[in-house]
Amino acid sequence: MLPSHVWRKISSLKPGDLVVEYRGWREEIVSPISSYFPTVSEITSPCATHRDVYLHRVLALKITPSSAMIRGKVLHEVFLSPLRAVIERGLAQKDLTERLATLKNRILREIPADLRRVASRVYDIAASLASSWAFNERKIPVLVEPFIEASSVGLSDFVRPDLVVGLIPVEFVLGDKTSVKRKSLALTAYAMAIESIVHSPVNFGVVARVDLSNRVLRWHVTLLSDDLREKLIEVRNVVARIVATEDDPGKSPNCPESCPWREVCYGIPICSRARIPG
Repeated sequence: MLPSHVWRKISSLKPGDLVVEYRGWREEIVSPISSYFPTVSEITSPCATHRDVYLHRVLALKITPSSAMIRGKVLHEVFLSPLRAVIERGLAQKDLTERLATLKNRILREIPADLRRVASRVYDIAASLASSWAFNERKIPVLVEPFIEASSVGLSDFVRPDLVVGLIPVEFVLGDKTSVKRKSLALTAYAMAIESIVHSPVNFGVVARVDLSNRVLRWHVTLLSDDLREKLIEVRNVVARIVATEDDPGKSPNCPESCPWREVCYGIPICSRARIPG
């Protein structure tokens, strides 16, 4: 599932030299400090003050999903569809190409016309990954969006990484390199949840980024250091306290234009330029 150059990079990072205190099984360090257990999306929110969590969880406000959010959700499902078909349903190798093509046609018919071009690219990339896994004689175990119990590390009852390859969490993103950085805390959360269950170290996370400008899949390996883990616990505690104490943390001074809560806080509509290119 992961290409050879990704495995080589993982090997070159020498995890044996990595000193980590914040392991998922270290209950005395990672146990929750509040009655509220945040979700991964709440912890990784682009809102600097996490006021979006306050608005949603405390004030019970709701928003209408933006077009960018809807597109992202659709393309995320498009990416995972061929992987589910091959890994979970075990499509036979002899007619795999034909079945994946049939599935692609069905999916494209069911999504908005303006998304079909980019969805076709995303599907083809994921289908190639799925096929390479299916025809590899030495298959590393892969799970697609598994439910991983996470309450022992102070997160929501379950977390769901896009993929778990062996014990390595893998997330899919669409866009430029800035989208990769935002995934580092999510990968850390998934790793610590896995560690709490298997009691084995998870030292790496991987982001699979579809670069639409070049129509290729780029891989980014993240070393899950103690700095990242400590940051995760810090943000987890901040978010948990906001909900538990019901204190408004205030508006973010640097509200991103794509924030779905932007209009609630500032009365400014979501930027129309926040779109996925076709």
